Amino acid sequence: MDDTAEANQLSDFLGPYAKDPASRSRADHLITLCETGARIKQMTDRHPSNWTFGSWESRQGAVIQFPSVLKDQQEVMPAEYE
Repeated sequence: MDDTAEANQLSDFLGPYAKDPASRSRADHLITLCETGARIKQMTDRHPSNWTFGSWESRQGAVIQFPSVLKDQQEVMPAEYE
């Protein structure tokens, strides 16, 4: 699936939660996020280390914007919270 098709699928799934589901900037942002995700996947797939992400489970009600990043099970980037 290409980035635009993936973004459209996400848009359909997330539409009920959007302030303005028909917003062009929202659609463009989803495409940008999918492109960024694809680039990160390519980089980690080519790297000899084992890259994984931490949990998406929130702690004490905090909203996780992005989970921690682990290289060979060692955290190299902490989770980002809202």
